[in-house]
Amino acid sequence: MGADVQLRLFPPARPLVDRLGPGWFRALPRCPGVYRMLDESGRVLYVGKALDLRVRLASYRSTQGQARKTVRLLHQVARIDIETCPDEPSARLRENHLIRTLRPPFNRVGTWPRAALYVRVSMDDSCVLQIQCTREPVPGDYGAFRPGVRLACAAMQRLGWRLLHPGASAAGMPRGLMSEAGPWLLCHPAAAGWADAIRAYWSGESPGWVTRCLFELALQETPFDDAWTTHDLGVVSEFFGRGPARNLWLRGVAGGERAQLLPEELDDLPIVAEHPAREGTRPTAGGGNL
Repeated sequence: MGADVQLRLFPPARPLVDRLGPGWFRALPRCPGVYRMLDESGRVLYVGKALDLRVRLASYRSTQGQARKTVRLLHQVARIDIETCPDEPSARLRENHLIRTLRPPFNRVGTWPRAALYVRVSMDDSCVLQIQCTREPVPGDYGAFRPGVRLACAAMQRLGWRLLHPGASAAGMPRGLMSEAGPWLLCHPAAAGWADAIRAYWSGESPGWVTRCLFELALQETPFDDAWTTHDLGVVSEFFGRGPARNLWLRGVAGGERAQLLPEELDDLPIVAEHPAREGTRPTAGGGNL
């Protein structure tokens, strides 16, 4: 036995077996479904999905090998409700819906759809190009986007400033450009010509504005400036793939002339896309296994 293995003085606890009995586990159906773990007061603590309910729930019979968070959960569970589903996609969609509506404390992902943001790109008569984030979209806004969108907006503004001030060092950049709070303003007549390219970026149609930055900001005067520009280019390039471009694909999955997505659709539409036969199913949306 290895020296790093700690011997147990007592056998691993089996709180669910003690409360529910071994027969409860043997009677579980072997089919896809979702399950809700509740405490003594009836509060839902955790929602999960399973391809095989009996196999999945059997993994909770003992606390041995479980993460500390799971051990805490198992000691609080007084009842488990199950709901069978016709197939795995249905179970995943149902899990997403329950997590969003019930917001169980032991689920971490998808419990707060309002964390998603939309991006608004506007241009006024003074040639001020403004990019801002909002939770309340209006027609013409882009999104919804998950965390990281503010970083992309701030990096886009800094890159715009570098384009407008060729040869200037990042050390002379206005302090406000370091903020992720927004809104982000580009006040220069030349910025007016970027509006279409920036809108194409946020719509997912083209990363052409990033390509322009790559070309025009390729050579920096100092290693510091080069590192700063490379970082910001990396931020906007990486976010384009997992944000605007992904949303363009998801809007196609949703069908119709969709300009925006609901926050919950960021979780549900990929499930629908994996199973084309279910395209007629209205996705309902977060998820997360413990």
